[in-house]
Amino acid sequence: RNNIGSDFVFVPSESDVVMYDIFEGRKRRSLKGHYNTVNCCTYAPLTQCLFSGGADYNILVWTADNETADRYRDETETKSSQRSAVSQANTNQLYQDTWSDDES
Repeated sequence: RNNIGSDFVFVPSESDVVMYDIFEGRKRRSLKGHYNTVNCCTYAPLTQCLFSGGADYNILVWTADNETADRYRDETETKSSQRSAVSQANTNQLYQDTWSDDES
């Protein structure tokens, strides 16, 4: 995956924007920068920027530094392959022969 926002949801929370991992359901970080309530935020996947607007009359643009983005991509590729392996193992278990042998 090349899109850092595809696995996250960004939620305004008081004067912060909170980033949650949608697969793990846990908070990853709080983005701090507004001086008053954050009213809205939107993620632009093409530019990989997050925009937030607040009651402080500011619009902030958030970008991931390259090191963070690269680390995230490596981490999500590992998790994705692990999820795929678990999914394949579970699928194989579904199709296993579960018939009993009456002759034994």
